[in-house]
Amino acid sequence: MYKKLEKILIVLSVAMVVSLGTFIVIAKHKQMFVGADGGVLVLKAKTNIKEVMADIAKEKHVLIAKQIMVASTDGKQDNQPTFQKFGKGKLPHDFPEQKGKKYLENSGDDVYYFIFGKGIDAKTLSKRLNDLGNQTVLADTDWRFQGISAMLDLRLIIGTLLFIISYIALLMAQVTANLKKQGIQRLSGMSGFVLAFSGIRQRLAFLFITASLLLGISSLILYMLNLKHAMYFGVLLFPVLFWVFVLVGVEVFVGGITYLFLQRQKINLVIKHRVPLGALMNMVLVLQLLALICLIFSFANVLNNHKEIQRLEHAQVAWSKYDYIAPSSLAGSKDGYRQQLSNFLLEANEKEEMLIVSDNFNNLSKIDQYFPTPHVEENVLYVTYNYLEKVGIRLDSTLSEKLANMPDKTYGILIPETQSKQKKELVAAWSEKMNSYSDKPLGIEAISAIYQVPSKELFTFRMFGWTAVDNRSFIKNPLLIVVTPQTFDGTDKVFSWISKGQVQFSDGPLTDALIKKHGLENSLGSFSNGKFAVANRLAGVRTQQLFMVVASIMALMSAVFLISLMNLIYLYQNRKKFAVACLAGKSLFEIHKHYLTQLLIMIGFSVVMIFVTHLPALTLLIPFLFLGIILAVFIRQVYASKTASLATLKGE
Repeated sequence: MYKKLEKILIVLSVAMVVSLGTFIVIAKHKQMFVGADGGVLVLKAKTNIKEVMADIAKEKHVLIAKQIMVASTDGKQDNQPTFQKFGKGKLPHDFPEQKGKKYLENSGDDVYYFIFGKGIDAKTLSKRLNDLGNQTVLADTDWRFQGISAMLDLRLIIGTLLFIISYIALLMAQVTANLKKQGIQRLSGMSGFVLAFSGIRQRLAFLFITASLLLGISSLILYMLNLKHAMYFGVLLFPVLFWVFVLVGVEVFVGGITYLFLQRQKINLVIKHRVPLGALMNMVLVLQLLALICLIFSFANVLNNHKEIQRLEHAQVAWSKYDYIAPSSLAGSKDGYRQQLSNFLLEANEKEEMLIVSDNFNNLSKIDQYFPTPHVEENVLYVTYNYLEKVGIRLDSTLSEKLANMPDKTYGILIPETQSKQKKELVAAWSEKMNSYSDKPLGIEAISAIYQVPSKELFTFRMFGWTAVDNRSFIKNPLLIVVTPQTFDGTDKVFSWISKGQVQFSDGPLTDALIKKHGLENSLGSFSNGKFAVANRLAGVRTQQLFMVVASIMALMSAVFLISLMNLIYLYQNRKKFAVACLAGKSLFEIHKHYLTQLLIMIGFSVVMIFVTHLPALTLLIPFLFLGIILAVFIRQVYASKTASLATLKGE
């Protein structure tokens, strides 16, 4: 049974690691830039860097490719890398050449540059550019260790530890089950070292065969997807090698412990199934405590992930009614960019539906904070007037007319009815804040009112890009600041505010045309579609959830084996004493109270840890479930051990 479970654990763990590497290659292959002979990242470029690159390429007979990111407007993809070529020749297939005149003229120079050819290496190119007044560093294009980094990520490290502990538990259980057999083998002349490592060859052979087969299957999948470069195989191989080394290390560790046990125990006692108590018992107790702690944190992660999945599913339902796109960034640095952006927003607002929603979720906003704070923790939304209609906020016709047609340097402040008693103070505080972004008075005026929240929560139309620190997309009773693209017109605030907001557009093709019209192709980030963004986020969280659930199940199984192993050691080492106590009429509790006290201390420690670390209340189920399993297995083993009492008293 132990051998079958070992094989199942090996297959599951290697399959998870290979799947992780495959996912990284498929999702990130366009960012790996495989095929280049090196690269540099220019942090600060001189104005003549293009001419310098062209001269170096000609002098050294190489190709140099400058990265130009092209924004995606379909909402399905990240920014797409294209490249400007310096030198003669053709760029590799994975480096599509950019020939658009506007992209070549307007793209920034502070980007990656990749070398193709042996005429100059990245280190020499970087030094030469630095000597000419540029600031550069070597580009890291080695992705082979990305899988290992992911496995050691805090979100996955608990699962990794659970697999390791589970494997140790299975090996230790098998060691204990074979001690009597090994005692007889030692009498026949076999050395303790050979016995301690007797099963490692078969297990490692199975491990290597499993890893090779799964790597072959994954490589075939990548080949079918036309991802054939050696770097991609390296991304698969290195995490698998890392995991193989970890399991080999576990094998060596358990083998070494077994050898020490065999050396310390007399052969005749081993034949009678007596195990060296102190070291082995302490080791199993430590493993049991680690398994319990990891299981608690794993279950806490499962609960938290379940909550996040529910949030995202709620957002997915809300997004199914809309089809907005939004740029990932509005922060440009070119001369004249602010005016270009302002002109673009004004025209977009006239020709299509433009929705602005800016929340404080990334600042960990507090639900009961309505006054401005230095840490920007207010429960507030900056929105355009059409947002009010989208979420069903009803206002009287006069107020609606004012908000829908606000002149320049005017904004609305809508206070939830739960804060109506503080209306005067809130209006004064926010008026001061809205006019505090410049040394000179901005002269921005407010239209204030109380509004009634139409539902328990308001949808914030949040796009889940990589910058989102959590998965919230609904807010309760927010203070609403109603703005237009003209609210901060003519002030320094227009750029700093709008660049932090989330500006969404209803017409993708029209938005794309307006971007080109105003020369913003190289300034705006890639566009995301709300539906696809939340779906991608949800898929990632569900993948984490699956990993943690599998790891938790394996941890629970390993806990049962550890419990059985611990009880086996305890009952066999003291079986003569227990048999005498039982015949003397003592109860099971009296006989085993010291052992049970140790277990209760371990459970109590885990309960205290849950409260100290503020884990979800439901994680308290784990220690008590653990206790129930311990008692059930212990009672079963105690009654089973009674059948051997007579033989024990006879000294067998």
